[in-house]
Amino acid sequence: MSITGTQPVGGRTGVGMDVDLGRRIEEALRAAGHRTVVIGGSRSISGVELERTTRVMARRLMDGGAGRGGVVSIRQDDRTDVIVSVIATLRAGAAFCVVPRSYPEERVAMIHDAISPVHVFEEPLSVEEHLGDAAATEHDGAYLPVREPSDLAYVIFTSGTTGVPKAVQIADRGVHYIADRPELYHGGVIGQLAAMQFDASVYEILGGLLNGLTIRLLDVEGLVSPGGDELLASVDTLFLTTQLFNLLSARSPDALASVGLVLFGGERASAPHVRAFAGRTSLLHVYGPTETTVFATAWPVRGAFDDNVPIGHAIDGATVLVVDDAGDPVVEGEGELLIGGAGLMLGYRDIATAGDPVTEVSGVRYYRTGDRVARRSDGLLTHLGRRDRQVKVSGFRVDLAEVEAAAARLDGVEQAVAAHVDGQLRAYYTGMSGSAEVRDGLRAVLPRYSVPVVERVSRIPLTPNGKTDLGALAAEAVRTAGADLVLRTVREVLQVDVAPDSVTFVELGGDSIAAMDVVWQLDKAGVRVDVLDLLTLPLGTVCRAR
Repeated sequence: MSITGTQPVGGRTGVGMDVDLGRRIEEALRAAGHRTVVIGGSRSISGVELERTTRVMARRLMDGGAGRGGVVSIRQDDRTDVIVSVIATLRAGAAFCVVPRSYPEERVAMIHDAISPVHVFEEPLSVEEHLGDAAATEHDGAYLPVREPSDLAYVIFTSGTTGVPKAVQIADRGVHYIADRPELYHGGVIGQLAAMQFDASVYEILGGLLNGLTIRLLDVEGLVSPGGDELLASVDTLFLTTQLFNLLSARSPDALASVGLVLFGGERASAPHVRAFAGRTSLLHVYGPTETTVFATAWPVRGAFDDNVPIGHAIDGATVLVVDDAGDPVVEGEGELLIGGAGLMLGYRDIATAGDPVTEVSGVRYYRTGDRVARRSDGLLTHLGRRDRQVKVSGFRVDLAEVEAAAARLDGVEQAVAAHVDGQLRAYYTGMSGSAEVRDGLRAVLPRYSVPVVERVSRIPLTPNGKTDLGALAAEAVRTAGADLVLRTVREVLQVDVAPDSVTFVELGGDSIAAMDVVWQLDKAGVRVDVLDLLTLPLGTVCRAR
């Protein structure tokens, strides 16, 4: 990996900047020929088919008024359709914004008010439908608009600290920047796992396409299912969110090691999981806000590291600066991370309400990330936490990342997530240790005011983009507590030491009278269990059915 360590850190501008994005896409598709470039479920599309289809679609978009500066809303369910529509939109000179159909109508209306779409893709696509019209434009490429590096390529809405999503505008130069990093691509197939409305999909789709890779559509459920090992063996490059990396590195380390290049990031890395997997394949810990185009720093995992896994150095094309509270550069020490360079956004679409997080230092424009980092003298960066993850508990400031790191170091804890819920500090964890043991362990290493309420959960729920789903996590904690109570009550009523998930209540020696006793006791505790389920289903199924 080509990295630099000066302060500030800068890199090359990108080898593709002198070729417009539409032409680069066309050349990549024509070079692919009849090779499959997109594989999704039962569908596959060759380079020839994708080039011809998107050429026709681009012509129709232009006839409908789409062009440079215009934004096309993409609302299709099928991810293959989304990929086709994204490429057609860019070839028409316009920008795209993926707006999932699952979004509430109010949110969709807010997004469309902000982007004023010139066209909305909603219907399923038929590649065959367009191929018949492709011959008419086979030798007519002159109509394709010439795109400039400063043209708007896409709009992504991110969560705002004010509660109002912010519309991040990324230019073509950002796509060139992320695609012109050969160290981020390996082999012939890249997995497409990220939700289409998140910027990691830009790396997977456009970066993969422009680097000559086949894009293979994957989903989280498939990777964690019994057939997940086979799916992992089918890709050469794969980006995973931190939580998903933790899960796969623990559950299927040999299968994940078959992937030639694994990138992971998005949340605080778990040092034990990284150490356990390090050396099995090429592993990159990556970091970058949406506002700076997907990835800004990377660290090839190697050598010794402490409990805080480094996020590395700036990748080529990015410029990083660490500043103290006074805004002065930090050569060695802690401060806020600023990021500039080719991936820097054009700005928020509604800067009047979203604010302007871009600042200028010594004539260079930077995005103020709000992330605290530690910088070594050689420029190596380590993420310390976000300013907005500092919460107040009884008047004291507590960093949720610190609580998570302390919990992750305890024996018997696999994963841990800290949250501030209704004014109360909570830590959710998976593992074999009991809640009392974990709380005692935290008491031994944390100040009294930062020791949370500890709740064991059976899993850490993830959002569609693979990050921790805090809303579902609270519900999972309630469900797990109820499941634990069911098993504990069964053991007490039947006077058995163990009640395995795989056996039924009857197989443990229970009868209808004992079952009624269990149901009655659980009802008093506010846990509802059907007596017929208890008598006929495995205990684990009864618990999950609650």
